Amino acid sequence: MDEPSHHLIAAQGYLELGMFDDALAELDQLPEEEREGELATCFRLDLHNQAKDWSKGAQVASEGIEQHPDCSHLYIMGAYAIRRAEDDLQAAFDFLKSGHLCMDQSKTEAPMFWFNMGCYHSLLGSQEDALRACPQFSDHGDN
Repeated sequence: MDEPSHHLIAAQGYLELGMFDDALAELDQLPEEEREGELATCFRLDLHNQAKDWSKGAQVASEGIEQHPDCSHLYIMGAYAIRRAEDDLQAAFDFLKSGHLCMDQSKTEAPMFWFNMGCYHSLLGSQEDALRACPQFSDHGDN
């Protein structure tokens, strides 16, 4: 993976300072190829979520999986944004679940994915499905 550009590093600094508009402005200055890349897309989603701009976060995630269907981060954090934006647990679960095909043992976020699946199952009242998700996330790790 290439080194992050100056604009991406600057955007990270602004985000850490809570300067969301400045962080977005830096992202907008990225070259188009980098701006549409997986790293910048995930960063934009995280930025909107930290700013509690749930609708924008949900939009970034929904559009992002079209270009980056194997990016687990977009499914996990996108589901959270959808849940907050739409106040719809089922819609968030459906979005998260749509990413299950990209969750294999090589993904570092696979345990987080399966943990979230278990949580959503539980919140939706399906304890059996929640328990079935537990071995999925507990089997991924170097314990």
